Amino acid sequence: MAGGEKTPERARAVKAPPRQPGFDKYAAFVSRPEYSINFNGAPVFIIAGAHREDAFCPAEDGALVLAQLMLAAHSLDLGSCWVNQLAPIGEEPGFRARLTSLGFPATHLVIGCLALGRREGANPSAQPRKEGRINTI
Repeated sequence: MAGGEKTPERARAVKAPPRQPGFDKYAAFVSRPEYSINFNGAPVFIIAGAHREDAFCPAEDGALVLAQLMLAAHSLDLGSCWVNQLAPIGEEPGFRARLTSLGFPATHLVIGCLALGRREGANPSAQPRKEGRINTI
């Protein structure tokens, strides 16, 4: 949290290091003092999920949904930010309990998340195209 504030109770589950092997980078990222679960105060936070047993391609489907929402937000002159750190901890008991209390079904996996809100300033301009460049795959 900025300014050395104490970690609020609602963020403890996210800041707790996952017990899964290979998530050392995640633990180091969220344990930084400046890390905030508030995602810069975004007024809308969307969690894409999929039924853990019935979904055929949950990661792909969830990613496509969130990408389309990001494109729609851009067309409405809104800012959006993909948030992926909640997916790896979606099954951690403390975080899962918090998700369930918010109405996210216990039968669903977290695929990805999206923070939406008004952006500061205008949308950035597209980078100029590089003339004469052709990529063949």
